[in-house]
Amino acid sequence: MAIYCPFCNASSDEKDFIDNICIDCYIKRNVREQDLNIEIYRCKSCGRVKYKDEFYKEDSAILKSIINSKLEKKGIKIIDIADDSFYAEISSFNSKAYTKLKIVLDYKQTICKRCSLMKSSYYEAIVQIRASVTTTEVIIKRLLRFVNLKGEFVSKIEYLKNGADVYVSSKKIMNEFFANHTKIKPQVSYKFSKYIDGKPFYKNIYLLRYDK
Repeated sequence: MAIYCPFCNASSDEKDFIDNICIDCYIKRNVREQDLNIEIYRCKSCGRVKYKDEFYKEDSAILKSIINSKLEKKGIKIIDIADDSFYAEISSFNSKAYTKLKIVLDYKQTICKRCSLMKSSYYEAIVQIRASVTTTEVIIKRLLRFVNLKGEFVSKIEYLKNGADVYVSSKKIMNEFFANHTKIKPQVSYKFSKYIDGKPFYKNIYLLRYDK
């Protein structure tokens, strides 16, 4: 048996209802226009977007996570994004309804920590490769592939007559690289950099020598 919305007289045969109100009137009465204006912080350098305290590649999955984190208190959950349209599940007590919402994505420019560090040529490790041109390039390609997969970066490469110095953003990642490539055995030394919270911080230097 059909029920009718007390505000617009729409029938439940025509629209979804929630709490005995048609979905359109429910949204008008419970969701403000500014609630559907979602601020999204996008890194101006790499294009990734911020979700909680991290930055991620922008896609429909991460957009849903960002939007839902801001609308969950309203009982709104985005279940699909297609052709710039947002399809939502609206929940209230024991009622659920489904509708398309007009959501505005308000992009704000920022810069993520990774890109900020890249711009400052930050590094925690230097890989000193002393080898032929061919061997040097092979090692550099392996390094770049591994570092990029781990979300870190190479801040610069200095080519020398007998090899190259590769500056890497994370010494932790470099330790992991050598742990995974056991045939590459570096000589490791440490260079004092600064104090962090009263404790000395050292940069790692990995020497790979193939020119003997």
